[in-house]
Amino acid sequence: MLKIAVVGAGHMGEGHIRVYSRKPGVKLAAIVEPDEARGRRLAKEYGTTWFADYREIIPEVDAASIAVPTNLHHLIAAEFLSAGKPILLEKPIASTAEEGEELVRISRRNNVPLQIGHVERFNPAVQQLAKELKTPKYMEIHRMGPFKGRGIEVSVVADLMIHDIDLVLDLVNSEIKEVSALGLSAFTSSADIATSRLIFANGVVANLTASRISDQSLRKIRVFEVDKYWSLDCERQELVCYRKNPDESWQTKERPGLSDLIIREPMAVEKAETLSLEIDSFLKVVKEGGEPMVTGNDGLSALKVALRIDSLIKEGKTK
Repeated sequence: MLKIAVVGAGHMGEGHIRVYSRKPGVKLAAIVEPDEARGRRLAKEYGTTWFADYREIIPEVDAASIAVPTNLHHLIAAEFLSAGKPILLEKPIASTAEEGEELVRISRRNNVPLQIGHVERFNPAVQQLAKELKTPKYMEIHRMGPFKGRGIEVSVVADLMIHDIDLVLDLVNSEIKEVSALGLSAFTSSADIATSRLIFANGVVANLTASRISDQSLRKIRVFEVDKYWSLDCERQELVCYRKNPDESWQTKERPGLSDLIIREPMAVEKAETLSLEIDSFLKVVKEGGEPMVTGNDGLSALKVALRIDSLIKEGKTK
C-alpha cells in the first residue's frame, strides 16, 4: 500500500486528493494545508489526517503531490526530493529557470522521480493526435477561461499558456528559432491575456493565445499538415480530421459545397478523466521506477519558453 500525501489543498490540490482517495493500492496518508478549517474539513471528508507543516509528513509517506502556489514549488519540492521522495509537482515547475534547474539536479542526484503536472499531455484526444500527426506545418491554439482569482501569482503565460507550450514542444520536437509575443494586464500585475508565435528550426509555426478574462472556457487546438488538418477540443476530448476530397468530381459542379471539397472524419477517442490518468502514470513510476511521462526537464523547457514570452511582453519586443 503506497502512502501518498497531497501538499496544498486548493482547487488543484483538492482534485489530487479526490483522485488518490479512489485509487486501489493507495492510502491517502496526509493532507497538508495552511488553512486549518479547510484542511480539517477535507481530511474528515476523505478519511485522512490534516497537517499544517509539510516537513512533518516527509518521513511518513512514499510519495507526494505538491499543489501549492508557484513561489513555494522550489522550497517544498527540494525537501521531498532531497529526502528521496518521488513527487508530482504542479506546473510550472518553479518561478525561475534557476529554481527549476536545481530541482532537476536534485532529482537526478538522488535518482528520485520528478513528474511535472502538465496534465494536458494525458488528455486522450491529445494522445490520439500525437499518434496520428506526421508532418505538422502550422498550429493554432487557444486556451481561455473566466477570471477565477487563483494562479495569479504568475502571468497567464505561466498559468495557462504553459500547458500549450509543453504540448507544442512535445509535438514539434525541434529547436525554437524565433519568438514574438504581445500581452495585456487587466486585473493583475502581469499579463492576463497573451498571444505568442513560436517559429521552429524545422519550419513549424505555432500561434498560441491564452486568456484568463474570457467570458467562456475554450481549449482548442488546430494543426495543419500538407494534405489535412486536425481539430482538437481538449475539454470535450474530441479529435476530428479534415482531408481534401481525392475525388475531384466536385470540379464539374457549378457550386460545389464544403462537403464536396472536404472529408470530415471524427477520430475514435476513449474519453477519461485526464487528472486520473496523470496520477495513474505517476503511481506507476513510483511503484516500478523509470522516467515520468512529463519529466523535470520537460517542465523546465516549458518554463524557459514561458519566461521568454513574459520577458518579450514586458519589453514589447521580438527576439
